[in-house]
Amino acid sequence: MCLLRKLCRLTAAVIWCIFVSILAVPGMFMGRRGILRNSRMAQLWAAGLVRIWNIRITCEGDFADYRGGLLISNHQGYIDILVEGALFPIRFLPKVEIRSWPVLGWMLALSRPIWVNRRDRLQSKAVSDELARSLKEGISALVYAEGTSGDGKGDLLPFKSTSFEVAVSHRLKLTPVLLKYESLPDGFPVGWYGGMTLLPHVWHLLGEPRIGVRAKLLPPIEPIPGEDRKSLAVRVHNLMNQSYQEML
Repeated sequence: MCLLRKLCRLTAAVIWCIFVSILAVPGMFMGRRGILRNSRMAQLWAAGLVRIWNIRITCEGDFADYRGGLLISNHQGYIDILVEGALFPIRFLPKVEIRSWPVLGWMLALSRPIWVNRRDRLQSKAVSDELARSLKEGISALVYAEGTSGDGKGDLLPFKSTSFEVAVSHRLKLTPVLLKYESLPDGFPVGWYGGMTLLPHVWHLLGEPRIGVRAKLLPPIEPIPGEDRKSLAVRVHNLMNQSYQEML
């Protein structure tokens, strides 16, 4: 039964990805308008995969009042992209290494993300400028401020302050969102982190009957006059970490 579930889900996911890819292609040739269009295509893609995978999302907070902007999230692996992609029409800021990943790298590329090369410090200003332009054009963006994925069992990892430069420089509000996954009956971790191998992890999760996750949206945060990006990163981290501990 588990093998049959995996094969059925994998087949459905491939067909769905091909279908959404076809819909997303025109947005690759539509200039700036295509970015907003394909962020909505990315939401459609993620929502379909969440349904296929039977990922059940429980929302806490004022999701209905979210009007776009910069989202700051904790990070536990690739499943986060599907969950948050289904909840918001967003432009991702993935690391360039994800481009080579099967399926996910291809689909993220079609969503026209802002690729981030963490090894190139000179690129940080260009990323910040493009992010600010997208936000001003009404295109929401998502940042995983921890910079890598964790196991989700304790405190959030320290935040990288680079992601907060755009909020400080352009006086933009940001909205924290937290994800907390339910423990699976077999004890297998939903998160993908550390030295885990990607494809075996995906194959195992495809066989899980259900994946439960709580998504909590916190009130927007605005930079304080005179506050630098490092101070803002620490302040947001402390607030999010406190709220996350309440979810454990």
